[in-house]
Amino acid sequence: MGLNLAQIYLRDVDFKKFLEAIGPAWTRSIESDQEPHRRQLLVLFRQPWIALVDSTGDLPKSLALELSGACEGEALRVSVSSTTLTAETYRADKGEPVDDLSIPAADPSGLMPLYADAEMEVWNILQKVGVPPELRLLRVRDISARKPQGDEQGDLVLLERKGPGEKVGHGTFVSELKAPRTEEDGPPAEFSLYKAEQKMYADIFVATVTPDADRVDHLLNVLEGIARRKPRPPLHHYMAVVTPDTEDETKRQEALAFLRERYRELAKTRPLAFTL
Repeated sequence: MGLNLAQIYLRDVDFKKFLEAIGPAWTRSIESDQEPHRRQLLVLFRQPWIALVDSTGDLPKSLALELSGACEGEALRVSVSSTTLTAETYRADKGEPVDDLSIPAADPSGLMPLYADAEMEVWNILQKVGVPPELRLLRVRDISARKPQGDEQGDLVLLERKGPGEKVGHGTFVSELKAPRTEEDGPPAEFSLYKAEQKMYADIFVATVTPDADRVDHLLNVLEGIARRKPRPPLHHYMAVVTPDTEDETKRQEALAFLRERYRELAKTRPLAFTL
């Protein structure tokens, strides 16, 4: 379903206090997770940054706030929902909230939201605050780890809970990023669907769609930007599947009809990299 995750970064922390705090804090943050599966937290140390990567892709704001206070430093939590074309950034410093932003920003007028390429928005925000590209929007599968050998110093702490109610264990490892991303690479490309026989990649989006030409055109331009930045093999095509955010079937069909009408108008002005 595209890239949907939350990640926490810390810097300027008291390292000893962080190591004391991270296990209990993460344990508390996952107490409500009763799914019968193993859950892991990977803690990467890359001076001056510490990056937290959860195996479920879910890390709450409360964990960022608690850690910033416990280790007397700065915590930045970012979340990306490619499916809904939305993102969030939350920053805390020494236990005090500093910023709590939503992308797109809430519009009190009730108009259709000005949706965004959530992945690219967060990628650029992390660039501005100095997070290196290889640490941005990491997934557990991007990281390999092995036990230290000889006098090696580990640079990754793994916390693991095997199931609800189980005690959290931990270990120290040497990490390696399997394919470190560069500035030119941009965000990792995940697709909702791939059909080999049709040579087709697709992403599924859920969005409010109203008969507002300017805002629907904005949405289509966002989808065009996503289509052009996501690499795919030659001769493959890309489809954006937009599901209007309504349970009313009549309104849903009206929204889709208007969206397709605006798509046809936009296609008259330039070749598009996606189909609806």
